[in-house]
Amino acid sequence: MIVRRLLTALWAFKRLGRYCYYLPQVEVMLPEPAEVSMLQSGNLPVKILARLIEFSSLGVTFACGMGAWQL
Repeated sequence: MIVRRLLTALWAFKRLGRYCYYLPQVEVMLPEPAEVSMLQSGNLPVKILARLIEFSSLGVTFACGMGAWQL
């Protein structure tokens, strides 16, 4: 499931790239805190590591929450 969420976030970032590249910070909100802690650990499958490397080259960080509408 996390691979699908990362692929979706990467697609959205590239799709809206002309807007995202000029933002000071882009944060991907994941719904489960376990997913965020898993991404911060070091030993992950190659598929996930490849996406994380691509995100880190774009300056994207990860946090837990339900999105921009969360209070």
